[in-house]
This record gives sequence, structure tokens and C-alpha cells, in this order.
Amino acid sequence: MPILKYNGLTVSSGGSGSLILPGFGFAEAGLGIGNPTIYFILPVGKTIRVMWGDGASDLYEGAGAFPIDASHTYTDGRRHTITLAEDYLDITEIYVVDNIGGDISGWAALTNLNDISLDAGFSGVQLYGDVSGFSALTNLTGIDLHGSNVTGDISGWRTLTNLTGNFALYMPGTLVSFESNTAWTGRDINVYLNDCLLSGTDVDNALIAFSGGSFTNKTINLGGINDPRTSASNAALAILQGNGCIVTTS
Repeated sequence: MPILKYNGLTVSSGGSGSLILPGFGFAEAGLGIGNPTIYFILPVGKTIRVMWGDGASDLYEGAGAFPIDASHTYTDGRRHTITLAEDYLDITEIYVVDNIGGDISGWAALTNLNDISLDAGFSGVQLYGDVSGFSALTNLTGIDLHGSNVTGDISGWRTLTNLTGNFALYMPGTLVSFESNTAWTGRDINVYLNDCLLSGTDVDNALIAFSGGSFTNKTINLGGINDPRTSASNAALAILQGNGCIVTTS
């Protein structure tokens, strides 16, 4: 059976394979330091096998709306690679809590995802990779990548038509860019892209794209250490503010 490998994801033409989560095993025996924790939502009748990279593995059964708490204790103080197998493509939510790191660009293949929370505020979460391909994750209702080192042009995320809620697009402190001003037609969400080192052109593009959407009474934060916007976005800013949006720029 032919195997395709890209961006840390391995899949076969038969639908099986494994998703690689490069993990940090900075563990000290008996102290619980460096132990990874991942939460999944998986439909009933589906299973995930988590191979922890030290010879141990655990099989988890889908529980519908109830999260699977997958965690492991390392005893050798080494770095390990965590691999998911079996029905991982059916995961609908993934929430990384502790001591996980690596390139997540391959997660663009998890097209059943409706929520991603990769919280760099927790201990040992060190995530990176080009996430421009997440435009394929059209079931997403929320995405939280704040504080991670992810990169890539996210202006194409206008395809994520199901984003909703107060923190639907929560990306402060990342290293993304916004390279197109094509309208985010129909989008009406809060956006947090502050402290992303965006250029002035990126900020202009974002404002112009958002002004072509349906943003009303929303928070749009493009401030912090981003570069200042230019006069190219004056009209867009006026539209957004006229629609009751609170817009912050540097």
C-alpha cells in the first residue's frame, strides 16, 4: 500500500497511517515533569492509538462530546516523538496542554477538526510551522494559537466560514503574515493578531479584507509590536469603525 509523507503526517491510500506529534520528553522520574497531555474529541465507535515514542502505547475509544485525556509519564529525561494512529483523521477537536512541541503544519490534513487550542501558555508547549494550509480546515469554529511560533500567510483563512465566538481567531504573539486584502466575505468575528510582527502592509491588508466582510461590533486587535498601518487602509478603518468595531493598531 503506497504511503505519502508530508509535513510530519503519514497517510496511506487506504486511509490508515499515523500523525506525528513531535514531543518533548523533558521528564524526571517520579516528579511528573515534562509529561505530555493532549485532549481529543473523537466520535463514538472510533479509536486512537497513541504511541509515546518510548515503546509504550495506549488505545483510546471515542466518547463523543466527552474529551479523551491522553497523558504519559516519561522516566528517561529524553525527547520523544508522539505518534497517533488508527482513526486520528476523525478527530474533531485537539487541545495541547503540556510538554508538546514541533511542526504542526501537517495538521492541515485533519479536515474534521472544528476546534484547535494549542496553548503556548502552558508548560513546555513549543509549536511552530507554516499554518497557511489550515485554510483547508473549513469545519473550524475556533482556533487558538496564541504565543506559538507558527508562521505563514493567514489571509487565505477567509475560507474558514464557520469561525464564531469571542475568541474565534486568537493569534496574538505568533509570527504569521497577512499578504492579501481579498475580502473576508460574510465573516463577523473577533480577531486578535496583535504582537505578530506584522508589517504595515500586512495590517493594511487585514483591515481592507475585514472591511469587505460583515464585521459588526467586533474587536479587531492589530496593535502591539506590529508596524503601524498606512493611509492605504483609511477607508477600511472608517467602514469598520462605522460598523461599531473596536479597532486597535500600533
